[in-house]
Amino acid sequence: ANVKKAKVALMGFLDFMFPQQFQTVKVHKTLFKSMGDPAPLADISVKTGASVSLDRDMTWVLVRSEDSDATTKAVTLVEERLAGCEKLNAVFRFETFESWILPIIIGKGGSQIQQLQSENECSIDTYKDEVTVVVSADSEEKVQAAKVALEAIVEQARKECIFIEIPESAIPAFVGKGGSHIKQMSDEYVVEIERVKKHSNLFKVTGKEDAVADAKTAILSWLKTWEANHTGLTIEVEERFIPNVLGKGGETIRSIQKESCCKIDIDRNHLTITVREGDEANREAAMEKIKSIIDEEKAKAAERAAAKAKLREQEQAEIAAAKAQKAAEEAVAAASNPEPMAKEAPASDSGAKDRSKEFTSRPVGLTVNKPKAKGSNAALEVGTKEGRELYLMLISGNESNSEQDDRWESSTVSSSAAMISACGSNDGETVLHYRSISGFTVRI
Repeated sequence: ANVKKAKVALMGFLDFMFPQQFQTVKVHKTLFKSMGDPAPLADISVKTGASVSLDRDMTWVLVRSEDSDATTKAVTLVEERLAGCEKLNAVFRFETFESWILPIIIGKGGSQIQQLQSENECSIDTYKDEVTVVVSADSEEKVQAAKVALEAIVEQARKECIFIEIPESAIPAFVGKGGSHIKQMSDEYVVEIERVKKHSNLFKVTGKEDAVADAKTAILSWLKTWEANHTGLTIEVEERFIPNVLGKGGETIRSIQKESCCKIDIDRNHLTITVREGDEANREAAMEKIKSIIDEEKAKAAERAAAKAKLREQEQAEIAAAKAQKAAEEAVAAASNPEPMAKEAPASDSGAKDRSKEFTSRPVGLTVNKPKAKGSNAALEVGTKEGRELYLMLISGNESNSEQDDRWESSTVSSSAAMISACGSNDGETVLHYRSISGFTVRI
């Protein structure tokens, strides 16, 4: 398999690179023997100067040459050779279930096929994997003679071996208990009746031509009688309703069969339900029960579908209401806050969005200390009105009035008192001491 894959890949490459130097001609497997004769291929090679070879793995004739004209000429001769081989070969292809014909053609110990080859001066090859027989000879007359002889053998084999299809519901009755009915018919008509393994409803009947014909007539007559006595009512059913008809563990269908004394067959391949056996009234009653089960399930399915559709509509309505409420809230917020919302930042030349204005220029929590006026004292700029009045009185020696206090400034007070010392406190702050004109010392 790996070699074949490698050959396919190599030829694909060569065909792409040198389409005129490498060419192939497809050959069917059944013509390998004729096309594989080295003398004609060598003759084509000598006439054209191209290399010609049969590759059985790839089922083709490979033609190659550096001269494209030689390659083309060689391909033409190979195709002519192939057409001639097809005339000197007859191919019989059979269906897979007819593979039993090949042993008959071969015969016991190959006696049949050897006799055919000797009488018609031909060669016969069988391919079991393809269920194919190939007849080849050096002249068309010999091929035709062998073909006629082989067709006669195949026709006779088909008369002595026939296949009859029995309905699945009729198989138990046809086989009988322990195969009793088949044995009875086999003994009566001197034939062999057996069930085909890969086709459960197909039976093979083999024997002499007359006996097989009589057995076929008897089987078809039995089948006609059985169908007349077991005419059933059939309805089509959707696959999803079959479990409802069966019931849990087949309880429902067993109950209907017991009540109606009928046989109910469910064909999952063709999606049909058939009621057989019993009288006509019972069959109709059983069918009505089956139909009622199906109708009930259809109604439930329709209700579920309607409920799902209604729930979907409610969800969509809720989503729409939520969107409308959100839009109304945003409109109210915009009306109460007239500041225009920040416009979306335009994209940069590189395609990236400019987000530089979406953030504050100063980090949150950062305090900027403003420079103080020269000569001012922060301690004099804080406190209550009463405190400032007391401080003014102490350092000036005079009572303050409210009008002066309103115009009170720390620079004026500082100029009327002399700072006598400055020292650091335990917490690292500077402590100032002032002495007033009247002699009071004040610690700030």
